[in-house]
Amino acid sequence: MTPKRRRDGAGGDLVHQPRGGELAPPVRAQEHPVAVYLARLAVDSRPAMKSSLKKLAALVDHRASMYTLPWHELRFSHTQALRARLVEDYSPRSVNRMLSALRGVLKTAWKLGVMSTDDYTRAIDVDYVSTSGLEPAGRVVVADEVRKLLRTAAAQPAPLCHRDIALLVVLYAAGLRRQEASALDVARYSPTDGNLVVARGKRGKSRQTYVPAGYRALLEPWLAFQRARGCEPMFVRWDRDRGPTMDRLGRAGVDHVLGELAAKLSGKVTPHDLRRSFATDLLENGADLLMVQQLMGHADVKTTAIYDRRGERGKRVAIEKMPIVITPDDLLKK
Repeated sequence: MTPKRRRDGAGGDLVHQPRGGELAPPVRAQEHPVAVYLARLAVDSRPAMKSSLKKLAALVDHRASMYTLPWHELRFSHTQALRARLVEDYSPRSVNRMLSALRGVLKTAWKLGVMSTDDYTRAIDVDYVSTSGLEPAGRVVVADEVRKLLRTAAAQPAPLCHRDIALLVVLYAAGLRRQEASALDVARYSPTDGNLVVARGKRGKSRQTYVPAGYRALLEPWLAFQRARGCEPMFVRWDRDRGPTMDRLGRAGVDHVLGELAAKLSGKVTPHDLRRSFATDLLENGADLLMVQQLMGHADVKTTAIYDRRGERGKRVAIEKMPIVITPDDLLKK
């Protein structure tokens, strides 16, 4: 998100600044609040939060980096001034993401013992910006578009077509995050019942999910190819000259594969768009919200509800499931 033009003077620093210098007492890199905080995040979450911390540090002091700013010296006046500046320059969701990063680093500083409980409690007393009424982030990929993506993948030469079809299946029909798809191993999938063990999900947790029966045949050509050559990762990088490598396809690689397929259709699709579609399509077809929560690996059902994009159509379908206890004709009968 590109910030709007700032309305303050040169330098852009907040009026109230903490004292310059390193954390006191000096700490090793692995004990720095920023380093510890980022290390605890899911891999996919780190780039956005790292970017947020860089912007926050520059707002407090344009000479500071996120590793030289003394976060432990931030007080209530600083965090309130930061929030006010963020609200001026960024969208509500961007503001909340940066406030979350700020609170995370301050909490880590407190846990590391470089910030007192009183200072920490006061500093994090900063309200998030309401996002109610905003258009939902991302989009849902409709069934016809998923069908076109699969056909586009199938039009490629083998075995590349098999890899890309299999990747689309685990992203859409199993609802995996891109990190989870990247980390899949061939041995973690059971073709008999579609059981899929996601070894490294969000926050390092393992979970079990399933590939629907109607999609399992689409996985098999690629998995048979991988088993035949004794390759452990389910998805691997592709060399233009040599073809499939033995190296795991990374998170950026997952984005690239999907982006190239979508570009052939003159569109744009992200792995998370397919994950939203997974949740919405399941709910639209009568799946229980709590079951969808477990399939997606969400700790809180409220997170799953965010992925529900059925909107007004979903409400209309749901209301028609209300039982009719009596008809107008029955009501008039004596």
